[in-house]
Amino acid sequence: MTNLIEKSLITGFGIFALILLFIMLTPFFQELEDYKENNDNDEELEDFKKFINKIDGAIKYFIEHPGSEVFEEIEYPRNINLTFINNYAKFDFIIDNKIQNKILSYDDQFLKKYYYDVSPKTYKLNITRHTSLISVDFKDEE
Repeated sequence: MTNLIEKSLITGFGIFALILLFIMLTPFFQELEDYKENNDNDEELEDFKKFINKIDGAIKYFIEHPGSEVFEEIEYPRNINLTFINNYAKFDFIIDNKIQNKILSYDDQFLKKYYYDVSPKTYKLNITRHTSLISVDFKDEE
């Protein structure tokens, strides 16, 4: 009979110890999850920065070399909208469920273009001049 009581006490203590261990580790699991979310946001922000810098560089190259035409491959990220109007390029994107934007100004005027809800994939960035206005297009590779 004492053997049975001993075994049940040891089993109960083991379960109690596991519960205490789990309670002590729960905050660390939350910290890991928060870190993962922040790291994902950082990666997404880096994708937006790369995209914006690539378009900015292509437009500046086109302005500096007026007789040229820019035609290069570009990876269009998710959740970003572009507006080209007057001499501004406006980039609207979502980070942490908040709308962020970046506005770049240039010396030349743009042909009015709006790119909203564009599916994220690889496009050909084509920058040309129509009359005196810069035209920025994203052509599907297919």
